[in-house]
This record gives sequence, C-alpha cells and structure tokens, in this order.
Amino acid sequence: MTCNNIYEKALALIGDMPTDAGTEYYADRAPALLSMVVREYAPITGTVVPEITSLDASFPLDDRLAPPAAMRLAALLIIDELPGTAEVLNSSAARSLQAVWGAEISSIKEVY
Repeated sequence: MTCNNIYEKALALIGDMPTDAGTEYYADRAPALLSMVVREYAPITGTVVPEITSLDASFPLDDRLAPPAAMRLAALLIIDELPGTAEVLNSSAARSLQAVWGAEISSIKEVY
C-alpha cells in the first residue's frame, strides 16, 4: 500500500477526487500531514517510521492502520474549512483505530 492510496481514500471521505480542481492544495500538504499521522500511530505498533516526503512512498505502518490514517488525514486536510466535519472524522478515526488495533487514543484537539 502506498501513501497515495491513503491520500485517495482521504479525498473520497471529503467528497473529492485527485483530479478535481482545487485538490492541488491538498496534495501539497498531504505528505507532511500524513507523516504527522504516522508518527501519532507509530508508538501503537512500536515501529520507527521515516519522514514521508512523497505520496509515492510505501505506507510505513501495518495496513490495518490505513483506514483510521485516511480518516485522520481527511480531518487534517479540511480542519480550517470545515472544523465540524473534521471533528467527526477525528472521532471516527479514533473509533476505527480502537476497533482494528485495540488501542485507546485520546481525542485530538486542534489548536491554532
């Protein structure tokens, strides 16, 4: 699985496609945001993860973490435009993470 697969799932969650106009902004931010998500989830697996610099990179965590990672990435991509939707996506990511990994993570609150 590649990071691009995660990105495309995140876009689908927010109702966009990679070819849609305006998604270039998301694509530019996605590697750094996905790196942040991977670093959040890495302690769960005990994995040391590299920095994600390209969406062509392999997803460095267990594939079972891909769905919650896509939800979390989607939330981060729209946090400024749609904070309510981002909060719902963050909650869904936390529930999904707990379901697939049995891990309990605290709610993540964005503060700017």
